[in-house]
Amino acid sequence: MLQKLKKNYVESLQSITVMGEQLFDFQIIKILRLNPFLKIYNCYGPTEATVSVTSLEINLKNLKTNTDKNRVSIGKNIPGMNIDFY
Repeated sequence: MLQKLKKNYVESLQSITVMGEQLFDFQIIKILRLNPFLKIYNCYGPTEATVSVTSLEINLKNLKTNTDKNRVSIGKNIPGMNIDFY
């Protein structure tokens, strides 16, 4: 799908919030090459359509430090949200 992505698709966007699926570094790089001013947030929550408990703004400067095996981190808990891992 990214191979069909064109600059005019993203040039007017100010931000993108991604939830529910793994986000990979090559996707971020492709999108930010088309619109380097775009803010991209990778979020996660139990019901991604309505509730987010983690968030991370991704850009080319912090992409490498927030990526493990090409997968982008889901970030840290949003203030007021608790995360329990079992």
